[in-house]
Amino acid sequence: LAGSGLIALSTLPAILAHRAVPELRQGGHAPMRYFLAAAPLATVAGLVFGVLESVTFALLPVYGTEVGMSPSRAAFLVSITAMGNVATQIPLGLLADRMDRRLVIALSALITAIGLALMPVLVGEPTAFNALLFVTFGISGAIYIVGLTHLGARFTGGDLAGANAAFVMMYSTGLLVGPMAVGLIMEVAGASGFAWSLSALCLAFAGFAFQRLRANAG
Repeated sequence: LAGSGLIALSTLPAILAHRAVPELRQGGHAPMRYFLAAAPLATVAGLVFGVLESVTFALLPVYGTEVGMSPSRAAFLVSITAMGNVATQIPLGLLADRMDRRLVIALSALITAIGLALMPVLVGEPTAFNALLFVTFGISGAIYIVGLTHLGARFTGGDLAGANAAFVMMYSTGLLVGPMAVGLIMEVAGASGFAWSLSALCLAFAGFAFQRLRANAG
């Protein structure tokens, strides 16, 4: 009942803002490759965060049990990552309003990669490990939030709807392939494969983001 009430309340902003809905002019039906070429950083951000999110929810508890945590403790790890994501949304959004959004994405991916790489090091220290998860996965939310914001700043009108569809498709692809790929890596490399594989993904994405920054600055 409480959940239903909260869902109902969440519709109020949309109802109150119905007069502010922008008029979208009909645009061309551009293929997905057009949006990948026009805003590669933002669209790839959707893929990367899709992998991060799905792997976290599906395999972080598995990682926890494999390193010796109790099932309840391992399941609680997911709650810590979710709390980190909620706590950092507004600060990251404010930061993106004051900095180059591409730089925010690049730095967030780099910090996330470092945090993930530290997981096997701190897993034996519960307090430090919890703090690491909170900060790392909280900052990782910028990949999605700022990526989508950057997409909204890049396109207008009908193209914005197409760009959003491309972003969602990339995100959904990440949701689909992430757990399967990382699960296979964990089968081969053990529990640490969880952290190392996601860290490598974020590091590669950070490198791509910094490369895009240099290319546009040149």
